Amino acid sequence: MLWWKTTEVGCTIEKCQNDGNLSTACIYKPGDFSPRDKPYEIGKNCTHCPAGFDCYRKQCRNTLTTLPTTSPSTTTSTLHTTSSATTTSTLLTTSSATITSTLQILPALMLIL
Repeated sequence: MLWWKTTEVGCTIEKCQNDGNLSTACIYKPGDFSPRDKPYEIGKNCTHCPAGFDCYRKQCRNTLTTLPTTSPSTTTSTLHTTSSATTTSTLLTTSSATITSTLQILPALMLIL
């Protein structure tokens, strides 16, 4: 369930080790809503999208979000000692990837369903 002011949401489902039941937890941004609030606002779609958002499928969405990513890279080096040796190592490097839609988990409010 989302509320009309929700701009970001993150959820997780975990299986209980003791009895196998599933638990769901969601975090919403902004988290200042009441469960009695309506999940929608009556009126024309996308008329209250915040700055940096556009209208997509009759809903406001963040146009661009950049997330850090990691990717492996391999370097080869030659060591100069009394005998010749070559080593190869794998390093993780951080780069940025631009995506058009994302859900970010922010500690605003957590509901356990």
